[in-house]
Amino acid sequence: MLTGHNFVYFGPGPWLGLWRNRHHLMSRFAHGNQVLYVEPPPYLRPVVHQLSQGWEGWQSLRNPCLSQVQDNLYVYHSPAYAPVSGRPPLSTITHVIRQALLLRAMQRLGMEQPIIWLSQPKMGSLIGQFHERLTIYHVVDEYTAYHGVTTEMASWIRLQEKQLMARVDLVIVVSSTLWEAKRPYNPHTYWVPNGVDLVAFNRALTEKTPPADLNAIPEPRLVYAGLIGVRLDLTLLLAVARRHPDWSLVFIGQVDDRGCEDELANLQSLPNVHFLGLKPASVVPRYLLACQVCLLPYRRSEESRHIDPIKLYEGLASGKPIVSTPIPAVLPYGDLIWLASDDSEFEAAVQEALAERDDSRAAQRRSLAAEHTWEKRVEQISTLIQSRLRDNKRVKQG
Repeated sequence: MLTGHNFVYFGPGPWLGLWRNRHHLMSRFAHGNQVLYVEPPPYLRPVVHQLSQGWEGWQSLRNPCLSQVQDNLYVYHSPAYAPVSGRPPLSTITHVIRQALLLRAMQRLGMEQPIIWLSQPKMGSLIGQFHERLTIYHVVDEYTAYHGVTTEMASWIRLQEKQLMARVDLVIVVSSTLWEAKRPYNPHTYWVPNGVDLVAFNRALTEKTPPADLNAIPEPRLVYAGLIGVRLDLTLLLAVARRHPDWSLVFIGQVDDRGCEDELANLQSLPNVHFLGLKPASVVPRYLLACQVCLLPYRRSEESRHIDPIKLYEGLASGKPIVSTPIPAVLPYGDLIWLASDDSEFEAAVQEALAERDDSRAAQRRSLAAEHTWEKRVEQISTLIQSRLRDNKRVKQG
């Protein structure tokens, strides 16, 4: 693994919450490097609203900008007193303040010539501001396909992303479809899929008793663990849950009801559907190991066509039967999981999965998961970074 470097990761969201690709990678790169995760700055309107709530809002202005979450891994919280504002001169003033405070935090940590890691198309303006030795753009979704993105917004995102990809040293994508879509814009575009924390699954195997909240739910338990929202085929799940009141559908993770309020409300109203909330990444394996079927019930869309779900690898690591809608990411594993296009097929697939008694298939799934650990992903990315660092050095010497 690459060691002895400084990473500054500009995140699309706060560090706390559902663990995603960025958490798994940065927490591992921190084993041999210093990592600073920069949360997105607050915007003016939410800050004003928070201040209007009284003393607690004013207290938030004094929150420390820098906190340590593990050895060599720090999180930078942009100050609430310098929010993003759309109009000058305030926007200019707050930008200068944010930039100065971030540079001061980097100096405190001794972060010279960092590797800058960007996560959103709009982050091109950050290039060149930190005396960085390398810039990386990591693409984990097709951002123009997000729910609620208008045609005009999609055109703006597409333009920003093309410009960003042309400027960075390295583009990393998580799926083959993203690789096909992004590689024309940078010759150094590479496909590195997501992975699984196999150590956590091996540790969970020693736990004999399921988590208490899951243990209270009748079997068979069909479990989905991840972000719960419009990306899922909630209509399909509702139909399956209604037809089989004897099946317990269990959802673990953060709920985002934007664009699917009614569907989620209908699902939550059923007695055999259970929402257990967000769980630490380290205990999620215990929930999957105590279920009978892992679900990947994605709604087929332009967005899901480009994803590489972490829960695919987690489902494989559990060894449990997996039932999924046929999104591109899961098709290469079709001989070890069940694919279903509609609610009737999904129902039949779950019935077949529940009837599986072949231990060798469970072993095959676990063996396959072992090929997709986060440690291997870190090694892949380390090799790519080292190669680009050598290229840049040769260019400077030449």
